[in-house]
Amino acid sequence: MKNFPNSFEIVYQSALLYLKLGETAEGQKANIRAIELLNHACERMEQNQDDSVSEVSVRTMTANAYLRLNNTDAALRILKKYNVCGVNNARIGMVFADFLHDTEAAEPYLKKAFSGFAKEINDIMVGYANVFFQRRDYQSAMDCFRWLRTVLRGIQPEEELTWFDKYDCVILETMAECCCMMGDFEKARCYLKEAVRKAVCHDGATSGEIADMKFFVTLGLDQQPRYEAYGKTAMGCLRRRIQPDDGIPGLLGLWDEIKEEFSHETV
Repeated sequence: MKNFPNSFEIVYQSALLYLKLGETAEGQKANIRAIELLNHACERMEQNQDDSVSEVSVRTMTANAYLRLNNTDAALRILKKYNVCGVNNARIGMVFADFLHDTEAAEPYLKKAFSGFAKEINDIMVGYANVFFQRRDYQSAMDCFRWLRTVLRGIQPEEELTWFDKYDCVILETMAECCCMMGDFEKARCYLKEAVRKAVCHDGATSGEIADMKFFVTLGLDQQPRYEAYGKTAMGCLRRRIQPDDGIPGLLGLWDEIKEEFSHETV
């Protein structure tokens, strides 16, 4: 620091060191020094060569250091100013709710954060599932989808029809694909048959018969996902996914067999 006081990398790494020292209850001075260094790092941001570091990320670290010092006003001022695309919504909501006990101020931020989380966690797990699928690790791909189903459906009773069931048909069909790739056609049949059953129930129900997702209702979220981007009907989603040239062994045959088991009127 003494030899290179204006080097972004040295200033930034020194700030991280002080932040680490400031994690303990006795780290007040370390947090104060970290804030000074982080502010200085922002002044030298043009030297930064690390794509994972930006002024927003550095400012967020500064806000966290202020929280350790119980300076919520400074922390909130920074978090709000640098809340690009809602990146700090969860943190702002937490500060209002946990530090300041201001539920009215916290709720709008937490609502936005939860909605963003629901979409982001879907993108993450679908992405991971595709990584594993392309690596031919089909069991891990299925584990990703199992975890995703548990999180997105949440506390809803299994027998209750929800808007998620339309998307669940797609997940179940993808799990059937994994089973086919592993040669477990009996399990693939079970997943695909469950997908068709849900699709028939979903498409045959009126909007009033499809329940809202309970956790979205509990949190007071008006805009909950209805998965319309996947198609107008759940059965249409399945038809688009199962094609003769999809390269999944045995899937098309299972699809034809299962359709025969349901009435021609509904499938």
